[in-house]
Amino acid sequence: MKVYTSIQYQMTEGGLLELSADSFDYNGPVSEAKGGGSPPPQPPPPPPEPKKEEVVAARKQAEETMGGSKSRRRGRMGSLSSLLTAGYKGFKDEDMLG
Repeated sequence: MKVYTSIQYQMTEGGLLELSADSFDYNGPVSEAKGGGSPPPQPPPPPPEPKKEEVVAARKQAEETMGGSKSRRRGRMGSLSSLLTAGYKGFKDEDMLG
């Protein structure tokens, strides 16, 4: 059996013109894609949309857990960013020694 690794064609008005081809002769086992078997399993259905009451309750719980108002929910970088944007240059040795 001849196995082609590269074929280069050029489109002309008369049809395709083969410019070059690289191939080798192969004598060995060949897998056949004959079909059969079973199709892949169907994906599970998407989860149901949450009810409006559930969403409202979850938001309320998140606000209570995070400390209330949105202005206080800055996280770690939120509290550091105010120091960095104010030109904070770091600690001095005397600050660390007490």
